[in-house]
Amino acid sequence: MKPNLYICHTAYQVLVDLLRAGRCAGKPHTMVLSASVPDTAALAARLDATGVVKTVLVDETRWPGTVTGLFARRRAARAFEKLCGWKLNRAAFENVYIHNDWSVLGRYLQDCRAGYILCEDTFGSTLGPDQHLVTDQRAAADFAAKEAFLKAAGTGLAGPFALCEIEAVRLESGAPEYRFSGGSAQWMDEHHLRAKLSLSHDGGMALAFCILETET
Repeated sequence: MKPNLYICHTAYQVLVDLLRAGRCAGKPHTMVLSASVPDTAALAARLDATGVVKTVLVDETRWPGTVTGLFARRRAARAFEKLCGWKLNRAAFENVYIHNDWSVLGRYLQDCRAGYILCEDTFGSTLGPDQHLVTDQRAAADFAAKEAFLKAAGTGLAGPFALCEIEAVRLESGAPEYRFSGGSAQWMDEHHLRAKLSLSHDGGMALAFCILETET
């Protein structure tokens, strides 16, 4: 399967699309970050390190305005590519996702006559039919749990891991617990490890702590 393309204008959209990308085959996917996303360069480096997406930075502020007249769509698309430094190859992607098609990037997709999916800015839009709707707070904690495990393992996503194979589940008591599948479960078995998880929320931030212990 081909990778997907995700176009984001806010940090929240980045998180939503990263969760969506982690569930899809074809990794690494491509994520276009508009210059409107805060701390774009630093965020791009962190996203690239996950192995789930590779980032492209596009500065839409370089676009001066609309193009009119004969062959306006084609001329506008070429002008965007020259000024903003990015050209879409639609055939390279399975799906193209964008949250704001009123943006310069959205207009570029339309000028290219490239089919795309207009996304909801919600975590619920990332879920499969077998999953329940989670709150923003819980989704943030679940993602923090994935990051905490990868840091404890010391390999990041450069190892045999995929984000969708590392889950934070809740026991009947409400206590969080890791559940592994695929290559992640195999890695845990081969290294004779068990993972302990603690989750917390403080001041609007989600915190996760992972401890890997050797099974005896």
